[in-house]
Amino acid sequence: LRVSKYYRDSEDKEITTAPWRNEKFKKVVVEEGVTKIGDNAFLECNDLTKIELSSGLTHIGDSAFLDCDSLTSIELPSGLVSIGDNVFWDCDSLTSIKLPSGLTSIGDNAFWDCDSLTSIELPSGLTHIGASAFYKCSALANIELPSTLTSIGENTFWECDSLTSIELP
Repeated sequence: LRVSKYYRDSEDKEITTAPWRNEKFKKVVVEEGVTKIGDNAFLECNDLTKIELSSGLTHIGDSAFLDCDSLTSIELPSGLVSIGDNVFWDCDSLTSIKLPSGLTSIGDNAFWDCDSLTSIELPSGLTHIGASAFYKCSALANIELPSTLTSIGENTFWECDSLTSIELP
């Protein structure tokens, strides 16, 4: 699937809410010009293994990739500012993710039950991590919190059974 800024003849440059829920895509390419992925956009796309995002993407809406069981990795664009609530919830095959330097906010439950996630690099400009953001990321072994972080929600690292160290600024 290729998604352009002219998706559905829209000029708002946004992928709207839940247009492809439970589709059987293996790969999604979000082309230049798209700035936001709406809530539930690719919810339950269980066959999705690869996503290419445009460099102009700034926001990923709530539950955009929730329950995409086959997704193993994703490269987020440098202009991304926020990840909404539940975005990668239950992405069981996701093993690693590098968050871009411009990211300031990770929503509640963003990586909930990503039980194969072994590593995540938090950017130096991050200011907020939502409640239960990494809940049940049972393979996550260590994490370094940036000095710019001003708030961490409750239960953020709850049931991260392999977590042996959290480095504080």
